[in-house]
Amino acid sequence: MTQILSKYIFGNAESPRIIKSADVLHTKTFEEYIVDKVKPYYGMTQNELKLRLDVDSNAKSLNEILLARMLDVKGRIACTEEFQKAGIIPKTIRVQSNGKIKESMSFPTFDFIALSKEETWEESELYNYLAPTKFMFVIFQERGDGAYVFDRVMFWNIPNDDLEEVHRVWERTVQTIRRGVRLIQTPRGISNDLPKQAESPVAHVRPHGKDASDKLPLPDGRMMTKQCFWLNNTYIEYQVYEHRHALNLFTTDREFVPLYHEIIGVLDGISDEDIITEYDANHRENIKSLSEPINTLIRRRLGALGWRAESAIFSDPTYADARDKKRWRLDFAKGKISVEVAFNHGEAIAWNLIKPVLASELNHVAKDIQTSAGIIICATDGMKKAGNFDGAVGSYEKFLRYLLPLQNMLPTPILIIGLEAPGSFHVDKASKHIVVHRA
Repeated sequence: MTQILSKYIFGNAESPRIIKSADVLHTKTFEEYIVDKVKPYYGMTQNELKLRLDVDSNAKSLNEILLARMLDVKGRIACTEEFQKAGIIPKTIRVQSNGKIKESMSFPTFDFIALSKEETWEESELYNYLAPTKFMFVIFQERGDGAYVFDRVMFWNIPNDDLEEVHRVWERTVQTIRRGVRLIQTPRGISNDLPKQAESPVAHVRPHGKDASDKLPLPDGRMMTKQCFWLNNTYIEYQVYEHRHALNLFTTDREFVPLYHEIIGVLDGISDEDIITEYDANHRENIKSLSEPINTLIRRRLGALGWRAESAIFSDPTYADARDKKRWRLDFAKGKISVEVAFNHGEAIAWNLIKPVLASELNHVAKDIQTSAGIIICATDGMKKAGNFDGAVGSYEKFLRYLLPLQNMLPTPILIIGLEAPGSFHVDKASKHIVVHRA
């Protein structure tokens, strides 16, 4: 930030600037400043924003134009000195009312011949675009009436483990182009054998041309519709879903950032091999799913970082009775964040959502802990299937369905994290044994 402040923001360049005075960065970060500037517009539809900001346009880049007006900038926000020098790229994301994101996120079209000549991942065009870039997601949320409202902005860098998964997709793409892409005529058009969305939880390759006739040459001379790398819409969904702007809080507020990074670090650090080892080491005869090994790994690693397990919400002894003390406890707590690992029955979803509220809001019962936000870790439908979870276990997708009707009862910021299925193995439903996928 010092470098941006001294060299770029107040230098002699003529690019438009967001920050007009150095004083504003004495008390807040650049990201905090951006969030504070756009917060007054949260909850407004696109048409309401156009009227409020006096914008008469229906251009494809309308959302970026609106954002620039919110920040008192003429022109495109991506052209401001701060965004250019800090490597920040704005991207609009539309979240449907069911929590799903319809569109995957595209990157620039690649040249087949140039891509086939790339030798190392770290020197590739994709790595040098994705690894250093910070994205600013401009998120519009669909309301029950179908209108989309400006919900929030958030800043995001791709985690290292996910970048490594993109590396794997890049590597297979390069190998496929060098070998010769298989172009297959189908009733729906021409298909190919470049990496598909179903093959990776993070990224894939698909067309990105104006139409089917917008093509580039392959190394062997054949012509193929322009392609690019995409981040899966399901991956982006996992990254951005939040209740009451929890993720903005966790990534911009200094009191929350280190705690949030500890949690994400623990989850990112759990490999498929870790889960397999823990599953095989479990001596309980009737173990049948991945819920126990994942729970054990999270508990062990958060505990090593000083997170309090089985943390009581209330200090009143009435709520510490051995018969129901579990009911009034958080799975983990540290500082201002409470954490629930929710691999239990779907009927407990509402209670799992309410516990962080009890820990964070004022209460007539004497408190043993005072948090301000919550994180709930649960299994996606894909994880439930691959991990052989009981069918009655509440899933990430079901948690999202509960949030809308319970919204007024949940004043606390809560982040829902859905764990995706392991990519290299699954638990066989009949034998309960680990089945490793062969490449």
